[in-house]
Amino acid sequence: MQAQPDAGPMSMIFNIHSFYSDYSCVLFPDTETSAKKAKGKTKKLLNSVKVGDEVITAGGIFGKVDHIEDKILYVKIADNVKSQSH
Repeated sequence: MQAQPDAGPMSMIFNIHSFYSDYSCVLFPDTETSAKKAKGKTKKLLNSVKVGDEVITAGGIFGKVDHIEDKILYVKIADNVKSQSH
């Protein structure tokens, strides 16, 4: 058997690159698909909101949907207090 000649630093860099490229699919799953699924669920939920539903806004305000115009929700928080959400 003959001894293998030293391949040098380029061989080491190639091996490291190969290792990370092979396992990147395990370490970093396809987040684009997950994001699309989440966006679809959110859109479906927002389209199902109707007048009288109790909601919590992104800002943490709790209230009932008073009315809906186009894509704007008007949320009744208390007597004579309404908030709008886009």
